[in-house]
Amino acid sequence: MDATENSSVNNRKKSRKTDLEKFIDYLENEPVSKQILIGASVGYIGGALAYNIGKTSVVILGGTIAIVYFASKNGYVIVRHQHVNKKVCDFSKKIQRNVPIWIDKIYELFQTNLNVSCGFYAGFILALMVS
Repeated sequence: MDATENSSVNNRKKSRKTDLEKFIDYLENEPVSKQILIGASVGYIGGALAYNIGKTSVVILGGTIAIVYFASKNGYVIVRHQHVNKKVCDFSKKIQRNVPIWIDKIYELFQTNLNVSCGFYAGFILALMVS
């Protein structure tokens, strides 16, 4: 493989970067204060969403489980546990295939850029304290 073929292969690899990878590269070249500010902003938004959505989802999930349990015990609903377990296993396999890719990339960002990760954690905790 000569030098021109090797450089074209490298250019194709560089052009295949995802939006997250491009954003990571962009952040690495920015000043520290901007990195911390971006991390804190994203952390604050994430913390506020986690707090508000978390309360709502716990109430909905808990209420649904209680209603299904009492309806099942009183004979209004018949739950086929084998079918439910099969669907849960299928769904968890789909999640295990797709989620680790994003988690690995975000983990890489937090490992390589301490400024963004500290800002994110500070913003996340601030949002949970304020909410």
